[in-house]
Amino acid sequence: MSNDISNNLIFKKLVNRIESEHNLFLNKIKRKTPEEIVNSAYEIVYKDIVTQMFNSGYIDFTDRTTELLLSESINLLDLFYSDWLGSDLPDTWDDIKFEIEVSVSYLIKEKDDQDEIYKR
Repeated sequence: MSNDISNNLIFKKLVNRIESEHNLFLNKIKRKTPEEIVNSAYEIVYKDIVTQMFNSGYIDFTDRTTELLLSESINLLDLFYSDWLGSDLPDTWDDIKFEIEVSVSYLIKEKDDQDEIYKR
């Protein structure tokens, strides 16, 4: 199996995970009152955009990063949304991609720091 195919398969697992988290979120939203849905508009739109970005390949990561994200037990869409809320609320795909990359870089640093502690 070529490295490109391996990369694609690993990344497809991440895309599937993002899609699954998105579907769970949408099912939860559907059970809310109309007022709650309106109040969740930013979250709905943001998570739709991020899912589209992963599906289209607009966001891509190295195998190491993809595997790290797959190993995380947290909901990635929730993490990205939470971090986006804490930013200046960028609204272009490039801005959102940048914010996701920042979130992922923090996860990588945290993982590397934990690995360093365990090596001691």
